Amino acid sequence: IDAPVDALLLRHMGEIQAVLRSWHRRGEWTPAAPFRHNLEIVCPAAEPRAWEGGARGVAAFFSGGVDSFAAVLANSEIDHLAYLSGYDVPLDAVSRDAEVRGALAEAARGLGKSLVTLETNARELADGVVPWLAYCGSVLGAGAWMLAPAMRRVYVAASISHRHFYPNGSHPLLDHLWGSENLEVVHAGAEWSRAEKVGRLRDSEVAQTTLRVCWESPEYNCGRCEKCLRTMATLEALRVRE
Repeated sequence: IDAPVDALLLRHMGEIQAVLRSWHRRGEWTPAAPFRHNLEIVCPAAEPRAWEGGARGVAAFFSGGVDSFAAVLANSEIDHLAYLSGYDVPLDAVSRDAEVRGALAEAARGLGKSLVTLETNARELADGVVPWLAYCGSVLGAGAWMLAPAMRRVYVAASISHRHFYPNGSHPLLDHLWGSENLEVVHAGAEWSRAEKVGRLRDSEVAQTTLRVCWESPEYNCGRCEKCLRTMATLEALRVRE
C-alpha cells in the first residue's frame, strides 16, 4: 500500500487476522482463502495526529433496521446517521436505493439527526472470493475511516447478542480494532436479544413509520421473507404490530 496507514490501525491488523484465521480453522467459512495465514501488510505507518477543524461528531451506521434503530435510540450522543449504499442494497438497485435513502432521511429528521450517505463497491470486488459474513465488518471499518475527518466516534450496531455469538465479521472482538487514537469504533447493543431490541422500538413513532428489516426483496418490506415474518411475530407478541 503506497499511502501511509494509521500506526495503531496497522498494529491491529495482526490481531484482526488472528481472530479471522481462528474461525476459518474451525471450518466456519468456505471459501476463505485469505484467512489461511497472516498476510504481511507493507506500507508506511502514519504517526498519530490531532484532527484539525474543531469539534468532531458522533455517527452510527444506520440501515433503518431493528439493530441500528435500537443502538441510535439508546445512545443520545449520536448526532449523525450514516447510510452505506452498496452494503446491503446493491449500487445498481437505483430505485430501491433511492427509496431507502428517502425513508432514512425521514427517520433522521424525526430523530433530530443528520444523514450522511456513503457508497461502497466492496461487494462487487469481494463477493464470491470471501464469504460476506467474514468481511462485512471490514467494510464498516473502512466506512468509519471515510467518516473520520468529521467524526470522533462511530457506532456499529450489533447484529447478534452475547448469548448467541457466532463467528461474524462484525463482532465485539473485531469492530473496535478498526479504530485508533483519534477514531473510536463502538460495537453497540450486543447485551440485548433481538426481541429486546424490538421492544425498545415500540414507543418510537419514527421507527414505526420507517422500520426496514427486509433485505432480500426489492420491496421495502415484503412481509413474506423469513426476516419480515419473525420481526412481525415479535411485534405481534408485544401487541404493537399494527
